[in-house]
Amino acid sequence: MEFTQRAKEVSRAKEILRKNGYCISLWHTEDVTSMIDCTEKQAEQILYSVFDGDRINNEVWESIQYIAQDMGFSKK
Repeated sequence: MEFTQRAKEVSRAKEILRKNGYCISLWHTEDVTSMIDCTEKQAEQILYSVFDGDRINNEVWESIQYIAQDMGFSKK
């Protein structure tokens, strides 16, 4: 598939997710392979491990609460 077609499909997928309430911040295997000497499949495994870990999830939840409080919102 050519790059522009793929970029359009990715853009459409992101828009569908946004319209359904998801905040989109996607990482690509190329982000990993540009820093680490590994295959694309290994880069995919690295990304899955990173985002499946408790540390990232806890950090996101804590950041949501901290930033919301800093913006003047109260907890439910």
